[in-house]
This record gives sequence, C-alpha cells and structure tokens, in this order.
Amino acid sequence: MAFGGAAPSARNATSRAKERGRNSRTRTFYSGKWPDRLGTLEPVELLLRSRQRSALSLMVLAAPDWSTIHLPSGPSSARSLPPCRAVGRPEGLVVDATAGLGGDAFLLAVAGYEVLAIERNPHVFAALQLGLRRAQEDAKLARWLGGRLRVVQGDARQLLRELEDVAAVHVDPMFPAKKKKALPPKNMQELRRLVGEDLDSCELLEAACAVAPRVAVKRPRTASPLLEGPEAVIRGKLVRYDVYLRRNS
Repeated sequence: MAFGGAAPSARNATSRAKERGRNSRTRTFYSGKWPDRLGTLEPVELLLRSRQRSALSLMVLAAPDWSTIHLPSGPSSARSLPPCRAVGRPEGLVVDATAGLGGDAFLLAVAGYEVLAIERNPHVFAALQLGLRRAQEDAKLARWLGGRLRVVQGDARQLLRELEDVAAVHVDPMFPAKKKKALPPKNMQELRRLVGEDLDSCELLEAACAVAPRVAVKRPRTASPLLEGPEAVIRGKLVRYDVYLRRNS
C-alpha cells in the first residue's frame, strides 16, 4: 500500500488533466477567413507536378522531425522560449510568414497559439508538409499541437492581405551566410541552397506591419535591424527578436 500521496496512476491522470486545462486556457481560435489554397497539395503530388526528381530526395532529407526539439515540460517549455515571448500574448491568429522547416511555427502552436505557417518555396513547403504529417502521427506531438498549426504555400506579402484579424506576425528571414569551417546541418544546407538570400525581407516586414499590431523579427545577435526603431528587443543565446508594435495614429 502506498503512503504519502496519490497512487502513480492517479497522479498521472491529475497531471494530464492540468495540462489539458492549461492548453484550453491558452488556445485562441481564429474564426476569420483562411486562404483558399490552404492545404490543397500533398507533398509527393506537388513534387511530381514540379517534374524535378531531385526535390524528392530533398523532401526526405529536409523534412523536419519536431520530436527532436527539447521541450521537457511540453507547452510550458515552449511558452518560455524567445519566439513565443516575442509574439506576446495575442488574442487571434499568429502568422509565421517565413515558415521554412516549421520549427518556430511548431513551438508557437505547442505554446497554445492558433498558427498559420506560410512558405513560398514549393519544395521547402513539401518538406514542411511532410514534417507536419509526421507530427500528427505522433501521439504526444499531436496532443501538444492540438490541431492549431496549418500550413499554406504562397507569398506572405500577398497572403497577409487576404487574412482577417491577424494578431501577430513572426518573420524569420534567411540569415546571411557565415564564413566558418563548421557546416550547418544538412537539411539547413539544402534549405539555403533552395531559398537563397531573402532580398525582399524589408518589403515583407512592411507588409506584416500593415496588417498586424505586433510583428516579431528574428535576427542574428549582432545584425542591424531590418527597420529602424523596434519597440522592444528580446535576446536569446544565438539570436535576438526585434519587436515592432503598431503605433496609434
């Protein structure tokens, strides 16, 4: 007979109930209009249409495995990380305008936000879709996501204008290449090879600021801001976030 507290099974049930309660309190539901093209293409179908067989190997190579992201306390761990601190606590839709392989969008959704992740490169988008499918097939990740992450392929500069009630936008332009001996992970090498430099980052940031009251931009720690005058700066170990707030006219 156990003393000094509830039996293990009871404690586990209590813990799960508390986690469900926290998720229900933080989840925001977006009731506005979604882009018409949302989720219309499957990865393999998209790649076959492109008629570039090399992209098939990219899809397998670059597809993210979000189970490798270290979140010891699940949603509460995600909420303490810089991407979630940077977007604040918006009541509404959070748009990741530069989704890439979806790591930041995943963290935002796990933290309880309703997230739309936009990726314009069709091959990177295919890898992103496959990563999301893998997460949905993983019981723990699917529970953490709670159906709050959606992905769409397109140009965020145009898609942002189609959305309603955007509460915050997350922008993560491709960082400048570093001159160092150590190479980044192979999937990131492929991502850089396909995407190249984001020459329209400032234009995207201006489009985001036009529709959202809060925009968070990820930058290298020592890089100049994309636009002058961020209202806040959130610093991490390797990167920082410049936060722009809509000014009342």
